[in-house]
Amino acid sequence: MKLTEKDERRFWVKVGLPDPETGCMEWTASKPRGYGNFGLNGQVLRAHRISYSLCVGPIPQGLEIDHLCRNRSCVRPDHLEAVTHSENMRRVARSMMVDINDLLARTKLDETTECLLWTGGTAAGNDGKGKWPKIYTDGSSLYAHRLAYQLTYGAIPEGKQIKHRCGTRLCINPEHLMAITYSTKAYLRVNNYPDHCPQGHPFAGQNLVRDSRGTRRCRTCRRAQVAASNRKLRAAKKEA
Repeated sequence: MKLTEKDERRFWVKVGLPDPETGCMEWTASKPRGYGNFGLNGQVLRAHRISYSLCVGPIPQGLEIDHLCRNRSCVRPDHLEAVTHSENMRRVARSMMVDINDLLARTKLDETTECLLWTGGTAAGNDGKGKWPKIYTDGSSLYAHRLAYQLTYGAIPEGKQIKHRCGTRLCINPEHLMAITYSTKAYLRVNNYPDHCPQGHPFAGQNLVRDSRGTRRCRTCRRAQVAASNRKLRAAKKEA
């Protein structure tokens, strides 16, 4: 990411003066979901990431930018810190001030499977495989099943993902969750769905594709994912 002097002037003119109480310098232009957006060379970039890169330096590979002030629209450099994804999620969870009982109170029990099904907010996945449970508090959001795991077992180890043993995305029963590597998750996917994707599309003919890791992918679901991503991108560009 390289900004010209003109781009930098265009960037900083969209930044407000420090708030007298918090010191936050808030983004005054487009900010869907609270995060500032800045258009550059046909792309939509996060304003706080640009601010960090301009004033602190390049964002280390594998790290993301956390708002120490918990204000998503703030772009003040000394309110930003490069951290791992797990640490970022731990901080968000602490700021939400929720415990496992708060989460479980928002579920209903499926007596057949013993799944604790999330009844709160959800977010549709881009892969056409159903919705994910999400918790929204004070402008922040987290996947409820990931938060349930962390509140029960501790931090999610670096490089691992949360897998539902039960195969039900809306379940947040900690006993149904496990932290595994991507390769293990791919292995389980192959064994659970030997000849079709979770949506029932066959892994055969032109519908079967493989990614750079050799993992089987469903072309039909992939097209649905790309279409959903493009819709989000177009909406973000209109707001920028």
